[in-house]
Amino acid sequence: MMDDAWQATDQRAFLTRAVKRLIHKNVDAAFVPAPSHRAYFESLGFPAQRIVFGVDAVDNEFFARVAASACVRQDHWRQTLGLPAKYFLFVGRGLPRKGLESLLQAYRVYRARAAQAAWDLVLVGPGESAQLGESGEGRAQGFVVAGARFGEELCACYGLASAMVVPSLKDPWALVVNEAAAAGLPLLVSSGCGSAQTLVREGENGWTFPPGDEERLATLMARLTSLPDAELQAMGRRSREIVADWGLERFTKGALEAAQIPKRPPAGLLSDLLTRNWKGRVRPT
Repeated sequence: MMDDAWQATDQRAFLTRAVKRLIHKNVDAAFVPAPSHRAYFESLGFPAQRIVFGVDAVDNEFFARVAASACVRQDHWRQTLGLPAKYFLFVGRGLPRKGLESLLQAYRVYRARAAQAAWDLVLVGPGESAQLGESGEGRAQGFVVAGARFGEELCACYGLASAMVVPSLKDPWALVVNEAAAAGLPLLVSSGCGSAQTLVREGENGWTFPPGDEERLATLMARLTSLPDAELQAMGRRSREIVADWGLERFTKGALEAAQIPKRPPAGLLSDLLTRNWKGRVRPT
């Protein structure tokens, strides 16, 4: 079973959880993101030796290479995508759990304090985030709505950014953290993201903050803004070093390891019946 749920995102009721535990007795291995998720899957009945890691990964080399290439052509990309000189980057949908409204409020607080030294905020993503630009007031407030971007354009947004902000209230993992780290960015990541414990080292490549804590986020944004370029670049290099352990090689190793785990003994009639007939669904998070 490949899964990246954890305590913060599991909204299942007691009955559903009990049924899932019985069904899991027929599952030989749980392929999950990282050790940060181990305790949750142990609580669902998986012994530690049947839990392997690496399921949430991106092509680190691709994001690093294309982001670096964008820096060489930065004049082109800044003009094409409307990217400012210094900016925090948000990449994601406008779903409530992604914390966009909380980020915007934190950014307003930060911008009022930082005044002329403030970086801009670039929002990349489809849906509700795009609506923020319809009134035309965003640019005056310091944020740029870049809309949905993919491939080379997305990598350009990463490559020219000064730092990444991931404000999710709850998120199984948040692969944008992997992408930003591979692109060499300092990170500000909510502890509601499953990736925070693995990919953010406090003070080394960024900081974490409690979900929805706008004051803390504004303070951290100001802290990054005050750092010299050399220190920001060092933090970005540290991000690359950390995410290097969680790329496609780790995914492949985990998948092969999971496939080699011995089958479990028969789980019993009840477990078999539930496995075959259960139509329950995990409530959206």
